[in-house]
Amino acid sequence: MFCLSDISAIGVLKACKDLGLSVPQDLALLGVDDMPTVSELLSLSTIRHPINELAEAASKLMIQSIESDGQRIEPVEEVFSTELMVRRTS
Repeated sequence: MFCLSDISAIGVLKACKDLGLSVPQDLALLGVDDMPTVSELLSLSTIRHPINELAEAASKLMIQSIESDGQRIEPVEEVFSTELMVRRTS
């Protein structure tokens, strides 16, 4: 199961436990974010993304939007590197 965040993956882990399912034997699980606490405590397989770079790019776009004085801003496409962190849940 692919979850859009590590927080969602925690909910799936709890549901699996409640249903008597074993992760990863019965269900492989992957989150997104690589939250340090989750990674250490639950050994969750996850996708790590460059949060600082994402925040910086979003901030620049927001400033550009504010400074545009209501003028249309062209869409921007940026690609950021990610890393698959394979741990116990996959």
